[in-house]
Amino acid sequence: MSPRPRSGKPKRSPSRAAVRPQLLLYVESQRTEEEYFVYWSRLYRTTIRVTIAPERGVPSTLVDLAIKAKRQAEREARRGRGSAWDDIWCVFDEDAHPGLHDAVARAMAS
Repeated sequence: MSPRPRSGKPKRSPSRAAVRPQLLLYVESQRTEEEYFVYWSRLYRTTIRVTIAPERGVPSTLVDLAIKAKRQAEREARRGRGSAWDDIWCVFDEDAHPGLHDAVARAMAS
């Protein structure tokens, strides 16, 4: 007698430990920050899922994109279409960017 083929959803959901947190990154440059986080995500790929957004820019642009992504993910989660990101990061150098402190304040407020 052959075993029955499995169909439908699994009988139990995966444990909380098996579900990896999801992290969305907005980085300033293609070179330094992205290379670092690609290495970092490969190093910790069993414990966290890292997605690097394709957009680049100055800190204020990155913060605006991150706020928009957070709102969109929360809206989709409320509609039952996936879950929101566990965390969204903006990564940039602390160079002489105009409006750096305003961008950081906006990010902290949202």
